[in-house]
Amino acid sequence: MQKILPILIAVVFCMALPALSKDYEERRIVVTGSAEIVVPADNVTFSFTTRFESDDIDEAIRNVRGQAETISNDLINLKLTKNNLSTGNFNSGQIHYRKEDRYKEKPEFYASLTIIVDMDNLDLLEPAIVAVSKRRPNDVSNVNYNLKNFEEHKLQALAKALEMAKVKADILAEGSGVKVGKVLYVDENKSSGVSRYAPNPFNSSMQISSESSSGGGSFHQRSAKISASVKLIVGIED
Repeated sequence: MQKILPILIAVVFCMALPALSKDYEERRIVVTGSAEIVVPADNVTFSFTTRFESDDIDEAIRNVRGQAETISNDLINLKLTKNNLSTGNFNSGQIHYRKEDRYKEKPEFYASLTIIVDMDNLDLLEPAIVAVSKRRPNDVSNVNYNLKNFEEHKLQALAKALEMAKVKADILAEGSGVKVGKVLYVDENKSSGVSRYAPNPFNSSMQISSESSSGGGSFHQRSAKISASVKLIVGIED
């Protein structure tokens, strides 16, 4: 009998586990909270490319560097600094022509240089692009708006989402005649979405999308819409 008693106790305890688990499941509130914030972009980049062809590779390189330097000086006159400018790409080499064009008088070498302009003062975007365009480079492109402190804005959205989840839990508890107990579980909901503003790697629990908002002149400033969602589980008290 003494050997059987512990076995009986274990069996009874195991049979009671589903009931205890069910009681635990029933004595909690599960909610989700979502929120979004709209943040104006605070950084913008664009690039320009100069290209020259010549029978002398040194001359081609001198020409692209000279034009890039002239344009850079124009940008510095707009109150930008050398820290706002960086080399994005440089290419040089021999030009390969089709067979029928090989014996025609054409430049043998080329050189091209791409400069990236990065600035925090978005009011300077249009004057900068106009100044660059007046120098007639081969290309002015790749205007991209960014958020310098994406993580800080993401935390703001997450805090609002959590606050919304707490409000939902309070409403459900009050309507059910119970009180909200301690937090049992909280986590970010996973969601899909990619954005030009998102850092790499992208946090899949955040969604971010771009939307236009009126800016000055013909260039429109971008805003980032950052969304966050959380799952909250709280216990309940009578």
